[in-house]
Amino acid sequence: MSKLANLFMAYVIIKKLTQDASLMKMNSMILPGGNMGISRSQMPQIPGDKMQDYISFLKGTGLKISTRLLPSSKLKLTQNEYNKEKVLKLMKAYDKMRRSDIPPIIVSSDNFVLDGSHRFAALHNLDPNGQINVVQVSAPIRELLNISRAYPFAQYRTVSDKKIAA
Repeated sequence: MSKLANLFMAYVIIKKLTQDASLMKMNSMILPGGNMGISRSQMPQIPGDKMQDYISFLKGTGLKISTRLLPSSKLKLTQNEYNKEKVLKLMKAYDKMRRSDIPPIIVSSDNFVLDGSHRFAALHNLDPNGQINVVQVSAPIRELLNISRAYPFAQYRTVSDKKIAA
C-alpha cells in the first residue's frame, strides 16, 4: 500500500473513532446508532386497537409485563428501515401532545423496540434525553420476536407503510 493510501486509511479510522458512536444522522433526524438489521417487513406490528389483547396473549405465554418510563438513550432499535415522512409527521403531532397521551412503545427485557420504532424515533428527535413511556416484556428481543410473530393479529408493513400478508 502506498504512503498516501496508508495516510488516507489512518484518516478514515481516526474519523470513525472520533465520531459519536451513539448517534446516527438520517437526513437531519437523529437516531440511536446501530440496530439488529431486521427489515420493517419482518417486524410484527401490533394494531393499536389490539394492544390489550396482545398483552393478554403475552401474559398467557408466561411473560411478565410492566409499564414504565425509560430514558430514550436506553432504548435500542431492532428494525433497520424507517419512513422519514412518518417520523416527521409524528414529531409534529407529538410536539403538541402531553407525553402521557402518546401510546407506549413495546420493548424487550434488553430494551430493544419491538413495536413503535417510528414513535421512538419521533420522541427521540424531540428530546434525546427524555423519558419514554414503554410496555416492557420480560423476554429478550429474539424470544419476544418469535412469540410476537405467533400473535394472530400481528401485522407486517413495508417501509412505505404498505400492509403485506403475514
